[in-house]
Amino acid sequence: MSSDDFPGSGHDVHVPIVIPARAVCSTRRVRLERPKRPKRSRSMDPRMARVSAAALGALVALVGCLTSVTNPSPSPDPSASVDRSPLPTSPSPLGGSSSEPITAGRIVATIDLGEVRPWRLAWGGDRLWVLGRRGPQSVVLGINPDTDAMEGQPIELQSHGWEIAAGEGGVWISSDADASVTRLDPARAMPPIVIGGPTDPIGPAIAVGFGFIWTGDSDERAAAQGQTVSRIDPHTNRVTKRVVVGRSPQSIATGQGAVWAANHDDGTTSRIDPSTLTTNGASNRSFGF
Repeated sequence: MSSDDFPGSGHDVHVPIVIPARAVCSTRRVRLERPKRPKRSRSMDPRMARVSAAALGALVALVGCLTSVTNPSPSPDPSASVDRSPLPTSPSPLGGSSSEPITAGRIVATIDLGEVRPWRLAWGGDRLWVLGRRGPQSVVLGINPDTDAMEGQPIELQSHGWEIAAGEGGVWISSDADASVTRLDPARAMPPIVIGGPTDPIGPAIAVGFGFIWTGDSDERAAAQGQTVSRIDPHTNRVTKRVVVGRSPQSIATGQGAVWAANHDDGTTSRIDPSTLTTNGASNRSFGF
């Protein structure tokens, strides 16, 4: 480079030219190499990683749903959890034995009662006895378990039936309307016998046991104003004894060597010895109702 390149200077000016160390020289030209870019890290952006994970999870869930729809798991076999062993039989209160045991876990028969609407049931004398209504009339009918059909025609009652029990040679129906008990003897086709009534009220709770019929006399017209249990002798069809219990005995049962009465208004239950017809303080159990 000469002084002509710098006007006003009387001397030659020498400007050094610096060539980078990475430059490549040749006889034809000088080529400078660009510095290499640093390699990018292979690790993924955290935000992109979270998006990718969410997308992968959604895809896995979708595949699972499609698999459950196309290949549903088999439904459990209902018969696998049902005990179908035969039920034991029990002796009938009127003598004889019950019908063949049925299979548990399913309905084996549905019996059409026609115009009768069932209300209460009792078992006795190898028959199922149904207390029901046909219109306003109370009726009793028997069902043969061997044929699953009604036997004969329904027996009409003189008063409104409330509860039914069977045993000791008869079928016994209490009435809440006239405070009586009606005895039926279908086996001998005897006419109904009415025990008690408005002048001698008994019931309407009723049970059979220990050779007698027992009634819980909750009717306030009854002796002791609805606080007695009456004992009926099936041989004479008469009330032979009354036992004072709690107020309003609404239900009665027999078992474990005793007659039991549920005294609604007292919140107690009374235990009666059927042989002595006595109760004591320890037998009147209060449950604090």
